[in-house]
Amino acid sequence: MGRDLESLSDNEKKFLKSIIGEGKKTDTEIADETGLSVSTANRIRHSFEEQDIIKEYIPVINLDGVSLSIYALVEINSGAKESLDKVEDGKVVFSGSTNEAEKTYNLLIGYRNYQDYTESIESMRDKLPENSIRELKVFNEPDSKNFVLR
Repeated sequence: MGRDLESLSDNEKKFLKSIIGEGKKTDTEIADETGLSVSTANRIRHSFEEQDIIKEYIPVINLDGVSLSIYALVEINSGAKESLDKVEDGKVVFSGSTNEAEKTYNLLIGYRNYQDYTESIESMRDKLPENSIRELKVFNEPDSKNFVLR
């Protein structure tokens, strides 16, 4: 089980605030930004990794770098991971398993335009088992040009 936010030290909170949205910062960059020493930043990083507070470092996608204007957050509950192969890989920006035991996967899929989006969703519904796809959110203007999934 995780720790309560209130139980984190000021240094730990500074560290987390520094890496949110840019997880690949070096300990030196974090130290420069937060006023922590490099050794303190390193110690906190290793502690958080051991406690599973930091599970992985994810990329920040610069949306100006891809020619996509519509995004859909889609949940697929398929009985088999092979069903994900039926989703057009070229458009999937992010995929992750939310419940491996129940075979539930979340995908962030990008589309060039609304027609591309509707055709793709319709195609997935035709290829996947009935009621296995759910659109969680569709948007065309993310809050930031640098979009980070949380």
